[in-house]
Amino acid sequence: MSEIFLAHSENSFGKSHALKDHLRGVEERVTNWACTDELKKRLVLAALLHDFGKYLDKFQSYLCGKGSSVPHARWGALLAKRSRSTDVSFAVDGHHAGLPDFNKWEYEHTFHDDAINRQVEELFKRFIVDTGLTDKNILDLTNSGVEAGRE
Repeated sequence: MSEIFLAHSENSFGKSHALKDHLRGVEERVTNWACTDELKKRLVLAALLHDFGKYLDKFQSYLCGKGSSVPHARWGALLAKRSRSTDVSFAVDGHHAGLPDFNKWEYEHTFHDDAINRQVEELFKRFIVDTGLTDKNILDLTNSGVEAGRE
């Protein structure tokens, strides 16, 4: 049985929200907002990556009441930027704190650190296994595809 990653801690009714269900639910909702296929592609990518950093062990511990919160938006932003999706990266990074100064942000979201690169790769593996997507699905979103879809 695979590990269940959480999107949010338990609510007042004791119900938690699986991260894969949250990401796929946001993906489904944003497809209705797009007026072009290109915009749909960008929105779907943002939807899938906006909480990508919640795959961090420290964030999962926080959701289970152990430890304090850690920033999570940066990780999806880094993956989008690495995929040459700067617009999506910028939006994902600002989805909680607001949009940062672009010039400062662009320098901070480069891949200078091998440890960060390794962490992004590990999170991506968790994301792929958890959501049922493939790296090709994500590549299609960053290039010429429209929907992530499952294979």
